[in-house]
Amino acid sequence: MESKLIFKVIEQVSWDRLIYLTYRDEEVVGINYHQGTCDMIESYRDTPCPHITAIYEKLVWYERNWSGSAKRTEEERVVKAIDLYRKAFNSDLFEEENEDVKADVLRLSTQLFEEAIELTGTYFLSDYIDMEIHEHLDKEKADEIVARRNRLRAKCNAVGLDFHGISQDVAQKWMNKMNEIHIESDEEYTERVAAIQDTTLTIPKGQTDVIRKALDFYVEFNKRLNSLPTDSEAYELFDMKQLSAMMNYKVTVSLDENEEGRFTSTHGIDLPIYC
Repeated sequence: MESKLIFKVIEQVSWDRLIYLTYRDEEVVGINYHQGTCDMIESYRDTPCPHITAIYEKLVWYERNWSGSAKRTEEERVVKAIDLYRKAFNSDLFEEENEDVKADVLRLSTQLFEEAIELTGTYFLSDYIDMEIHEHLDKEKADEIVARRNRLRAKCNAVGLDFHGISQDVAQKWMNKMNEIHIESDEEYTERVAAIQDTTLTIPKGQTDVIRKALDFYVEFNKRLNSLPTDSEAYELFDMKQLSAMMNYKVTVSLDENEEGRFTSTHGIDLPIYC
């Protein structure tokens, strides 16, 4: 009877990455990793990288068969295998060719996310396309986008590009463009803001610090308590990290006349008055 596979995830904060280990009979038989410690991606866990795994097995063989070989802990051996794998793809011997390939992969990856925006009218982050794009496109087109995502993500990993970061850059550019259009064209919005100026509150830094600390505590506590979050939980944690970052800036809250009048009865506490 074949023994069961056991999975383990190692969070390396200093490298900002998650390492996925697969065990059989207490031996490591599969290794993969991805940059970023917020999102747990099951496809990385379920699909070990054969090259990293082969390097790891070679390190084990040398340690067991050569007395002069370095003796490492399991995690040190895993880190060494990943380091050798990354160096193989970023060697100075292939620097010029690698830069050309990286530029092409970057261009194709950027085009993918820009095309998704053009087709749907909204942005998508790399690891969540397959969860959301089917809501906007027919199955054939959505499956094509997801397949391209999978191929380009693998190519980015191979040449040392941050595929998730590329999707974030495209999303940020799109949001900036939407904000510019909104500011330039929505005169009615400007008039509404002016009309409720007396009921617009700026939250003091002391209170935004409290909100930020609460969000950071929740994210850190959740990561320690739940090492295998669902896709929706991982997406929620990502949103919380973004919201926590926003607390470092000026935050205002606007209430219309009715909302201001019902604040105390609705929440059981007086509306704050900030100097």
